[in-house]
Amino acid sequence: MFFFTSAPVVRSLVQLKGGESVYQTEVVLYHFTSIYDSFRPRLEFLCDIRYQEFLGEMRHRFRTTQWLPYTVESVFAFFANPTNLPKLHPAWQQARIDEIELCPASRNGSASPEPTIAAGRGTRMTLSFRPTPLSPVRLSWVALIEDFHWNERYCDRQVEGPFRYWRQCHRVQAWQSEKTGEHGTLLIDTIEYELPFGTFGHWANRFAVRRMLEYVFHHRHRRAEELLREISADVESPV
Repeated sequence: MFFFTSAPVVRSLVQLKGGESVYQTEVVLYHFTSIYDSFRPRLEFLCDIRYQEFLGEMRHRFRTTQWLPYTVESVFAFFANPTNLPKLHPAWQQARIDEIELCPASRNGSASPEPTIAAGRGTRMTLSFRPTPLSPVRLSWVALIEDFHWNERYCDRQVEGPFRYWRQCHRVQAWQSEKTGEHGTLLIDTIEYELPFGTFGHWANRFAVRRMLEYVFHHRHRRAEELLREISADVESPV
């Protein structure tokens, strides 16, 4: 592993053996941002760090999908309603919305049997949760909805929280199940994020953070299906 600074602290010894000759090349990197391209292939091989990451833009991308046997309108309305957000978290996190500045989204003529609460563009909310079971400390996450299109997508960006950068987009589209042929909705979550601490954050993502995201969305998918099933049953059952 290489640790980079702007000072001349990186020194490597390369031995290249070809036939009977042995060549030793001592490489001293003084101002790495100006000469990095010369060593990029070897550095990428050893560190598996992209050029943008090497310069400090260590962005990662996480994408997951879920098929749900419900209409696009009902699925989108469920996820756009901020009161459903804490319900998607594991129970031990005791997630809750501590503060919200709601900017209701206009439906633009979309048909709906009754008014639906939806966090439109400009909505700012503070969510708090426990990072580990029985933790006495709660973490806060401030999110801003910066893109919203009914029955298509909405995107939120972390304003304050544990990540250096976080932007998540939720997209929905009509989709027929490949297994049953049933019509429903495909939910697509795409996250672009960056961890603090530079290269250390890069390796933390590889060994821990990405696995955490996989666990979180596995739970989220299961809970979303359960909650939508309950909502559907309540709508269909007579009063």
